Amino acid sequence: MFDVRMAIEGLAARLAARKRTPEAAERLRRVLEQSKEAVEAGRLAEVADFNTAFHLAVGEAAGNSYLSLMMKPMLQRAQWVFSQTAAARGPHSWSEHLSLCEAIAAGDEDDAQARAIAHVAAARRSFLTAVGRTAKHPND
Repeated sequence: MFDVRMAIEGLAARLAARKRTPEAAERLRRVLEQSKEAVEAGRLAEVADFNTAFHLAVGEAAGNSYLSLMMKPMLQRAQWVFSQTAAARGPHSWSEHLSLCEAIAAGDEDDAQARAIAHVAAARRSFLTAVGRTAKHPND
């Protein structure tokens, strides 16, 4: 799942940066602010919901309906995975989302894609650590 997420979410971030609009950037920032509040308050169920909402907003900002269609079921499964590590991962995820949002808003396609891939790789490492496994790929 993480390999597929890196490919799909990397593409979504690239396209979102290419097609950026003020409205899409504002939606991403709004979700980020709600997520930050949930992280700070320790509302873990909400953190998982906002995590998914952020990733879906990136997919929508990409402006590719087929890509968004593919992302929805993938992110539903990813939400469960995230919920397993939300307490430890929430603050890191929030700062990674902020960094990704900045790259998208700047229109930097390469940086947005790289940040999205790095974010998913960090999520993989966190999940594997939580379940007592180690990554088998050097980038993980």
